[in-house]
Amino acid sequence: MEQPRDVSESTRAQAADPGSAILETHRAVWFKKASLRRIYESYFRTILDQCGPDRPIVELGAGPGFLKAFCPEIIATDISPTPWIDAVVDGCRLPYKNESVGNIVMMDVFHHIARPMQFLEEASRALSLGGRIVMLEPWTSPLGYLFYRYIHHEGADQNVDPRHPFAHEKEAFDGNAALPKMFFADTKHGTAKDFNEGGLRLKSLRTFPAASWLLTGGFRPYSLLPVSCVPLARCLDAALTPIKSFCALRAIIVLERTTSAIRTQRATNLQSATKPRADAPMFPRSNPEAKKA
Repeated sequence: MEQPRDVSESTRAQAADPGSAILETHRAVWFKKASLRRIYESYFRTILDQCGPDRPIVELGAGPGFLKAFCPEIIATDISPTPWIDAVVDGCRLPYKNESVGNIVMMDVFHHIARPMQFLEEASRALSLGGRIVMLEPWTSPLGYLFYRYIHHEGADQNVDPRHPFAHEKEAFDGNAALPKMFFADTKHGTAKDFNEGGLRLKSLRTFPAASWLLTGGFRPYSLLPVSCVPLARCLDAALTPIKSFCALRAIIVLERTTSAIRTQRATNLQSATKPRADAPMFPRSNPEAKKA
């Protein structure tokens, strides 16, 4: 099985990489904005609280390494080498043995994945029984959709197949903020059946207004929220919670690895389908092209 590449063995000459410039900008904003750090620290605690007891915890799309700095036990990974991660890993081709990972955590990553079902199948394979995928993602409530569609730089396109959300050859930072809601809440797409058959169940989905996050300006250079006013902004979040179905901007999504007769039968069928006959020619199985996770 392919092993994760240690970052120390990978080049760090990233000047020509536009993604590296984005991460450097994010880190500069992060250390400048105390209010942004305070808001994200609460997100970090929530994500860690939602993890199951098994270890290790692997973070995908760790990028600038903020969660790793908050919780050093995490194995921080990304599809591209950066100075702040432990290993280079493609989320759609995880290099971990079956049932060897306790939890997978992601901060604003799922809506960037070009092949979500392939990622979920790989995650289900690598997770131990009861292991979890814990995600912080954008949420397109009616107000959230307007924000991400017309204001946020990533956009929100609801007119895509959530299994194949990017028709073009996407760049690492291309995203679709509508994808989490389409995938995990909109029953018309039938994606729940797909990941249930893959051995995962939706354990919890909590949406929240995130007005406090919005007031920080995120990773933009401006901020409307002094750190001293963070408690007041959290009061605003609490006041908006009763109408979060209209105004939620963020969500914590938890999937759990389960046993499943469907999964067992699917694995049996796959084994039978891929077992070569005596008279069949042997062909190598192709690996899909690596993408951002």
